[in-house]
Amino acid sequence: MTLGEKIASERRKLNYTQEQLAQLLGVSRQSVSKWESDLAYPETEKLIQLGKLFDCSMDYLLREEITEKDYSSPPPPAPQDHVFLTLRERKSNRLICGLPLYHIARNANGFFAIGIRARGVFAIGLQARGICSLGLLSMGYLSFGLLSLGLLSFGNFSLGLIAIGAVALGIFAIGAVALGILSVGA
Repeated sequence: MTLGEKIASERRKLNYTQEQLAQLLGVSRQSVSKWESDLAYPETEKLIQLGKLFDCSMDYLLREEITEKDYSSPPPPAPQDHVFLTLRERKSNRLICGLPLYHIARNANGFFAIGIRARGVFAIGLQARGICSLGLLSMGYLSFGLLSLGLLSFGNFSLGLIAIGAVALGIFAIGAVALGILSVGA
């Protein structure tokens, strides 16, 4: 079976018209028609979308000698030797001031950022930097964390204009060990 025959067959199994499939993929109906008649081939991005939509592998779509979908289960994941879980990247297509609305990844940059190293307006991570940040090492205007640096910082070790924590250093410091112009502590 050719790629075009497979696309047409899988489309019919899902009871989609060429127009509906084209709309799902963001292409014209004529493009789908050309693909199905083997006059043109879809771009790589469209092939990936087709694979997800049809629940099949790229091998099935692209290799003519493979005529049936392989439904065998994927191999079990390799054992994790490290402490951190693997983060699957998620990113919003919607942008706010040039930043994605949300970004979840190891090195996340977004309006809302979550990751090992997160940077954004609202950042959560091991190393977080943003207007409002939460993390082991956090830096921002409003900062929460084990080691925090910011205008208003809360944490075990905090440094800022207003610092609240076990060890606090700032203009106004509150903590067990506090150092500042106005300080409250043991």
